[in-house]
Amino acid sequence: MVATGLGLSKRASASVVRALSLSELVHTSRFACVGTAVNAVGRWETIGRSERIVTYSLIRVEHSVDGRPAPTRELMVRTLGGRVEGIGQVVPGEATLRLNEPATVFLEDLSKDLFAVTAMAQGHYPLVADTRGVKRLQPRTAQLELVGDVSGSAVKRLTGRTVPEVESLVYSEINQ
Repeated sequence: MVATGLGLSKRASASVVRALSLSELVHTSRFACVGTAVNAVGRWETIGRSERIVTYSLIRVEHSVDGRPAPTRELMVRTLGGRVEGIGQVVPGEATLRLNEPATVFLEDLSKDLFAVTAMAQGHYPLVADTRGVKRLQPRTAQLELVGDVSGSAVKRLTGRTVPEVESLVYSEINQ
């Protein structure tokens, strides 16, 4: 008997994006901070000519990573995708801000009091404790296929670093 792969294959979804350097990520962002999503709400919005789910997350800013002050201690951040009334929508490559999960985020302006994660998942790094309990940046870029100079990318340079190490790298980029 010959087994075919019909019906057994998984559907893969990914966004192919150019890998940003740390310099590009820093200079494209209005600021970078360690913050925690404390509330989130999804809703339907028209983006372009299509109805999409977007999520608005309230981020409590814990401290600046780049020395630039956040405009307030709590920021509203919009990401694409989410859940509304039992309907979920995933946008491959978008940052996913989870409630009560501290993360280092690079943010850009969408409007006066609304922000987006710079470069989608390339600008979002949850803080995860290692085996010794030290919190390190861990990206969620599984749905991103980075192309270009991946070895010198922000994702490569920031992954596994502590917040103080990241602050030093970011300050260095700002002062160049």
